[in-house]
Amino acid sequence: MKNIKFSIICPIYNRGSYVDTFVNTILSQTYDNFEVVFVDDGSTDNTADRIQDFASKNKAIKYFYQNNSGPFLARKEAMQHITGEYFIFLDSDDRLENNALKILNDVILNSQYPDIINYDFIAEGKHQRDIKWNNFDTVSDSTNPVLELFCKTTSCYLWDKCYRKSLLKNAKFDFDFDYGNFAEDTLMAYEIIKNAKLLIKIKEKLYIYNYSPNSLSSSLSEKERNGLINIYFYIYGDINKSFIPFINPDWLLTMITLYRDHLLINSKSSKYKVWKTRALLFNKVRPLYTFKKMYFKKMKFFYVLSKIRLYYLSYLIFRFF
Repeated sequence: MKNIKFSIICPIYNRGSYVDTFVNTILSQTYDNFEVVFVDDGSTDNTADRIQDFASKNKAIKYFYQNNSGPFLARKEAMQHITGEYFIFLDSDDRLENNALKILNDVILNSQYPDIINYDFIAEGKHQRDIKWNNFDTVSDSTNPVLELFCKTTSCYLWDKCYRKSLLKNAKFDFDFDYGNFAEDTLMAYEIIKNAKLLIKIKEKLYIYNYSPNSLSSSLSEKERNGLINIYFYIYGDINKSFIPFINPDWLLTMITLYRDHLLINSKSSKYKVWKTRALLFNKVRPLYTFKKMYFKKMKFFYVLSKIRLYYLSYLIFRFF
């Protein structure tokens, strides 16, 4: 039976004291046909020395360096160097189950080489999945992965999936908007997943996610908020319009609320006109949201109030919306 070659993509930054443990954890896989592609995002400690030492002893480990540019560009750089038929993403504070690649190999060979395998994960720390929209159990095997992963649910993590390398052929990773460094993995996941034709879901928990308080801020900065809105407006503006009525209503409400709050906060900024223009996206797709028409009626009224500068009145009206 053929063995699939996997590429494990690992962006890394200033993890010198943890590199040995991290690499040894990867090398403990029960399956041996894989490579590990590290992209060092401008580390200033001994990260480079430690990884290069491993690479000198094990040809499966590849090391590349870039000036500090963030994880999105580090992953993008790594994808240019992978040689595996399938690839996965692994963050430097997480780990894989020891038999993860063996299970994925068997699934691929027994499922006619799917484009994406979505697997479950174990969360360590205080992470808790929000079952309203990020519910693994609602995902199904599908020939419309975007519908499953970005509409019926928002299971759009980058690291809980295995991807076929051929998906990168038409993937776009150069954008004309600022996506910041918050939720940029969702943007990358969408660009890969939207080219997929077959999604297979497996119940096995193959990824161990290590939650740390610094990994996700509960209070977004203006730059992070702007980037987040840019990302989701791009995704849901690009999405197949026939999928729009299936968007999870809880997620839809979250997006609208996020945008409304942002517009209020930045109503007097120089970028206000830009954000107001982007609000037209809601009006363009409004007829398709027949089950949520009331949202858009309120949104239209909200923008009227904003246009005539009745900011506080609009806030009072929509603070519970």
